Amino acid sequence: MTLAYHSAPRSKAEKERIEDILIDAGLLSPWYTRSCDSKGRGRPEPKKDPLRTDFQRDRDRIVHSHAFRRLREKTQVFLLPDNPLLATRLTHSMDVNQIARSIADDLRLNQTLVEAIALGHDVGHVPFGHSGEAELTDIMRELLGDPDYVFHHAVYGAYVLEHLENGGRGKNLTYEVLDGILMHSLGRKSLMGALNRASTPEGVVVMYSDKIAYTFRDLDDALRVGIIRESDVPSEIKLFGPNYARWIGSAISAVVQSSLESMKDPDTVSPVAFYGETFEAFERIRSFMYSRVYGQGIMEEEFLKARGVIRQCFYHVMETRFSALDQQDAAKQALDVIACMTDTSLLSYYREHFVPRGLY
Repeated sequence: MTLAYHSAPRSKAEKERIEDILIDAGLLSPWYTRSCDSKGRGRPEPKKDPLRTDFQRDRDRIVHSHAFRRLREKTQVFLLPDNPLLATRLTHSMDVNQIARSIADDLRLNQTLVEAIALGHDVGHVPFGHSGEAELTDIMRELLGDPDYVFHHAVYGAYVLEHLENGGRGKNLTYEVLDGILMHSLGRKSLMGALNRASTPEGVVVMYSDKIAYTFRDLDDALRVGIIRESDVPSEIKLFGPNYARWIGSAISAVVQSSLESMKDPDTVSPVAFYGETFEAFERIRSFMYSRVYGQGIMEEEFLKARGVIRQCFYHVMETRFSALDQQDAAKQALDVIACMTDTSLLSYYREHFVPRGLY
């Protein structure tokens, strides 16, 4: 059989028609989030793209954003790693993207929506990872007089993309992508207790993929640098296989199988799921990482130093750039300056203003 090749590019309308045809034919999941069903953007856009779907445009906007590019020099777990094999916030985002797309492909969900959420999920991270996040929380509580204030990278990521990018005009992303970014993070909470989930199954895929990515990559990195030994790792790791590649593959398969079972239930409200023996083993390993790796030992000492750098630079920015504003407004402006810096740019700022240098 000879297939005719259509030399003209596929239009947005044609891509959306193909989605409908594939869903009707059972070749895509009934849970698939169609781009034409998007709840839309925060503000209307007069110029429509004739070729790309809304989710394709969002993915491209995120990839070309300043916030995404800065992830290259932001901490994942290990501060300022010299070893090129250790994860940064950018390589973590790429790991999440790969895992999430694999799961979405197996479940026949919208891979483009998954990709947009995965690539954008961590753009709100600040210098020095979660220690920087904790220090900014403390500083803002002091300056705002609000003991309940919490700096959260997921919330800030959506804020950056919608209010700081494009010279303050923002990227004007779709509701579904912003929702997925906002809802991806659970911290140490159990995945089974995740009641507030993304509104799309693709967003839930990214949530699980994020946890899988950082748990196993950070475990692999911790073994590589010698923070822990193989004998320290919970025995449950055997359920996933002998090495990082097998760990990831086993976790992907477990989420896919759990989700396929969940999708069989006509009353399910959560088609994407992770449960069973493999899930329990995964939660045990994730708990181990929080108790033995994250912010422990020598890493805790370095993170305390990093928090001191953030505090000094924050107050310097606030006092030298925003002294004309009242305290709360100055704090909010300084927050945006510091939070958008990378590890290296913040340290450069610190050296310039706080480390003496020879003049002659």
